[in-house]
Amino acid sequence: MDLFEYSTKVESYGYFNNVAEYSWSLLGMASMILLVNTQFHRPFLISPLMGVLMAQMSVHLPEAPISIMGLITIPGKYFAAFMLFAQVIINGPGAMQESLVGVVAGYAWYFGRDAPRLSRRRPDLPWLAWFAKNLSPLFQTPRFFHQLVDGTFRMPGLSHRQFVAPKRPTVAKETTSSASTTSARPDRSTILAAAEARVRNQKST
Repeated sequence: MDLFEYSTKVESYGYFNNVAEYSWSLLGMASMILLVNTQFHRPFLISPLMGVLMAQMSVHLPEAPISIMGLITIPGKYFAAFMLFAQVIINGPGAMQESLVGVVAGYAWYFGRDAPRLSRRRPDLPWLAWFAKNLSPLFQTPRFFHQLVDGTFRMPGLSHRQFVAPKRPTVAKETTSSASTTSARPDRSTILAAAEARVRNQKST
């Protein structure tokens, strides 16, 4: 198995192909790894991320048979522990410590998300109920992240705003005034008739 196969199995069987939930969990576990590695001045390598996926497979696929290089088959719940033991033998304690950071982050994230269910199963543990109430919501995927992944996220204040085009100035009054002015002016025939009458009056005098 490689990194892609680990990730595919965890997303399919652990998060039921929920992209938002799985992406948020990866971001959270990667942040844990960065926080720990920064304290010990270690770089973020691929080994801790492999450890994260190994831990997630152990908790989400506890009874699934996993083949190790085609030699032996072990239950999924022992997968992370077996791989850490194999790294000590093959690559030494240093490589195992890098993967151990990821394994711890994977188990811690699973516990943080699953604490409400565990508290209902163990009501006799007050600290677990406190953790489930106060800290477990920090591990849950926020609503805006679901909307961001689904493509339905809208910025606050812009989703329901209506843009109304400015109205053109009315010209009704101008039309009315021009019409009244036009009606008040005498037409051409009236002017000619008045001029002829004035000329006849002048001739008669």
